[in-house]
Amino acid sequence: MTIHEMKQSYKQSYTDNVELSIFNCGREQCQPGHTWGPGVRDHYLIHLVVAGKGVYQVNGASHTLQEGDLFLAKPNQLITYAADETDPWEYYWVGFNGACANKLVQQTPFSDAHPVHHCKDPQTVREALYNIYLSRGPEPQCEALMTGYLYIFMAHLMKEAREAMPNVGSSSSQYVLAAIKYIQFNYSHDISVDDIAKAVGLSEMTVFRHFPSKYAMLMAAMRRAPYAEMIEDVFTTHVRWELEHDLRHFMRRYMDIAEQRIGIWRIYFSAIGQIDEHSTELVSDVTSFRERLRAYFEEMIRRGHIRQLDSLYVSSLFWNLIFGFVMTLVIGRKRPGLVRDEYIENAVSVFIGGVAPKEGEAWR
Repeated sequence: MTIHEMKQSYKQSYTDNVELSIFNCGREQCQPGHTWGPGVRDHYLIHLVVAGKGVYQVNGASHTLQEGDLFLAKPNQLITYAADETDPWEYYWVGFNGACANKLVQQTPFSDAHPVHHCKDPQTVREALYNIYLSRGPEPQCEALMTGYLYIFMAHLMKEAREAMPNVGSSSSQYVLAAIKYIQFNYSHDISVDDIAKAVGLSEMTVFRHFPSKYAMLMAAMRRAPYAEMIEDVFTTHVRWELEHDLRHFMRRYMDIAEQRIGIWRIYFSAIGQIDEHSTELVSDVTSFRERLRAYFEEMIRRGHIRQLDSLYVSSLFWNLIFGFVMTLVIGRKRPGLVRDEYIENAVSVFIGGVAPKEGEAWR
């Protein structure tokens, strides 16, 4: 296949590399209107637009992209992307996953709020992506080369993310980093925002010099905390697209996260009552989890594993089953005899009974 053909691609069928592995890579000059989706991927996927235009839809938002733009699709995230009808795009891409994948992605310019990024050095990034493709092959040395170029590609994105950050040497950033460290080592205790301010050496006057309020400091700390990374991991590991297995997995992993960070959760909810203007930001990770749940259920409905129900209500009902148990931990009033594993088994059983295809309907 030559560079002038419409599509060059490579798909790796098997890999022993569990830390970081490439699923597919290549380049394509799309036909006008060429569309993928709506659908989900089971791995991370990054595209770089090198010519033309197109549209990327994710999380209910539509993004018009052109040369130099990158867009990220996360595992199990409902997406659609389409080439422009008059000026269809050409792009390079790489799909990957592994134990290190989420940690790497977290250090790039991408986030749930910003799934697209305009590249400052598109030529260098383009070369890194194409080198992944040129190194393709089933042999171990080929896999090592492909993974190496993937690291180089991610390093370029991490560099751009770093350069876009505020000066990490600023005093405000130092206080934020200190607050994160305090929370990480004391989350099992009943700590308040005042406790955090005192621990990092902030007086009332100093707080207002660096932040609009003590709660603004908490917001800054929470934005840098690894909670979103852990939530992402729930949807990138051990999802089999088998309803009973996956629902147990979602409940168990989310409860694990909540049980390990009860102190942080209590700060969340105590702060919400005092700073309504920040409540949306405080629960953004919860919102992200619910959106990922909805995307999962939409795909399961499409596959025929769930009846034709509204995915919003299905995901909301299942989330309430999880959140109800978590709240008993947060407020410290767990009902006697309520055993977590038994709760999960019963909750999943009851839920599936309500959403599974009825008799005569296909269970695929």
